Order: sequence, then structure tokens, then C-alpha cells
Amino acid sequence: MHSKSLKQYPSEMNYTKEQIKDIICSIKQAGWLELPENWKDKDGGGGEYIQHDHFHVKVNPQKIADLGSYELKTHRSTVNSLITLGSIDPKDNSRGSLLHPLLLEYGFPYRNGAISDYKCELAQNGKPCEHVKYNYPGGLCYPPDELALGVDICGKNVTDAPQNNWGFYLEINKKEKRIVIHFDSTRTSLENKYQQWLETLKTRNGLRDIDKKYSLSFDEVEKYCKKKFHNMVFVKYSEKKDGKKKFIKIEDAYFLEDFDFSKFLDALENGSVMYELRLHGNTKRISKNHGTGFRMFEENFTAIYSKIESID
Repeated sequence: MHSKSLKQYPSEMNYTKEQIKDIICSIKQAGWLELPENWKDKDGGGGEYIQHDHFHVKVNPQKIADLGSYELKTHRSTVNSLITLGSIDPKDNSRGSLLHPLLLEYGFPYRNGAISDYKCELAQNGKPCEHVKYNYPGGLCYPPDELALGVDICGKNVTDAPQNNWGFYLEINKKEKRIVIHFDSTRTSLENKYQQWLETLKTRNGLRDIDKKYSLSFDEVEKYCKKKFHNMVFVKYSEKKDGKKKFIKIEDAYFLEDFDFSKFLDALENGSVMYELRLHGNTKRISKNHGTGFRMFEENFTAIYSKIESID
């Protein structure tokens, strides 16, 4: 097994299924574990503690599974939120990621335009932040024209999901073998904030549909899925506090195997899997990209994985 002090990238790791099972069972048997100082105040720190301090794997910037053959996903048992399977940006060969022009065309005012009231995490803690180098007006962390684009996009026929309030939807074009992102203003919610946003789009792009250059080919997505989350190990943990101390305990864990790409496309179409855009920036740069990729709820895992095996 790997030295506790050594953290490696996934390309340097290749845990066997039995090794993964042994590590998780040992954590479960230990019961409540106190989080080290560097993890206890971090959002999602319990999951990162499991990944870093027990599997000795760094946060994964690589487009491969965390543990070699298995992607590791950790989730708080009290939270029923969307789980990111993996991230893949729309891009072209000459320009790379196309997120910036998409943000400028369809973004909405960041923090509802209250930029002067918002500070980044470093500034909130009274520390010099990286935004100082940009010399934004008034020493702000973000300029007045900061835009956000945060949407979970469902399939075309999913009309009752709150994620579709903005008017974006996915088309699974099996003839051209592409996942196409669309925008249709007639599908946008009639609530005031959405209609105000539409008014800005009239000026920016005339409420036109999203260009097909932002679509993803079946081939590139399938290759990515098979490298990143063809097999997954899913870990759910509880948290508790005792004074200034914070503890976690694994409640449940299981393997997900036999990923089926055709079922994945069906899941995108029916809303069991969504495509997420979650970034903000301005005319000069993307300030933060929180991840652009495929997300789903735990209860829908069986829509894309044929085999589930509990870890006991």
C-alpha cells in the first residue's frame, strides 16, 4: 500500500477492486474519524479527507478515473444534491474551450449584479486576493460587467424540471451523433428574473439559438466516459461536530459497474443525467469555472450502470 504521506495523481495509481474494498471496510470499521485541521472547515472536506488521507490520491485534474480502474465519488448522506460524474467542455481545435464566448452571449449578472457586496474567499478572510492584479474599479474582486452562467440542462422533452427554467435544453441527435445544446426563449420561465435576463439577450444575440459549434460528439463523450467513470465506487458519509472538532463516518459504499453509453444517451434525453454549465467571468476572462460536465442524482445510477455491488 502507498505511504500515508505520499499523494499521487491518478495516472500513477491503479488500485485493484479488492484493495479499494479493503480500504473502505477499514474506514467503516473505524467508526467516527476526526477530521484533520486542514479538512474540518472545508466544504466537502470529509470526502477529500477520504481521497487524500486514505487513498492517497490528489484532487484529479486528469481526465481518467481517480483510482485507476474506478472513479471515486464521496457524498454526504444528509444531502440529496446532484453528483458530478465528470467534466468536459465544448471546444474546437483552434480555440480550445468555447466557454468564454458562450458565457458572454448567454450569461446573466453575477450575484444578481450585486458585485460590490461580494468578495472572494480570500478577501472575506482579510487576505490579499488574486484579483488585485486586475485593478478592477474600486478594488472589487469582480468588475461591474461580471456575468454568470449556472444551469443544469435537461433533455428537450423534460419540461417540468426547475433546471429548465432558463430555456436551455439538450437534443440527442442520433443522426449526426452529437449532443446539441439549444436555447429557446419560448421555454423560459415567466418569472421576473428570467424575463429581465431575456431582455438583455435581445440586445446581445437577438434571442437566437446556440450555435452547433458548442455541441459534443458522441465519440468524444463516449471515450471520456469510459476513461473517467466507466466503473465507480460511491461512498456516503455522515458528519458530526463536538465542540471545535469535526468527525465523519462512512454509512454506505458500493461499486457501480457495466456502464452503458447508449443508456447514458437515453438518460440525457429523459433528464436522469444533466449537462451542467457553472462559471462566471467578464469580457476579458473567465474568473471561475466550477466545472462543466455531466451530473445526476444517486437514485438514477441504475439508469446507466447495470451492476451494483455493496461494500461490506
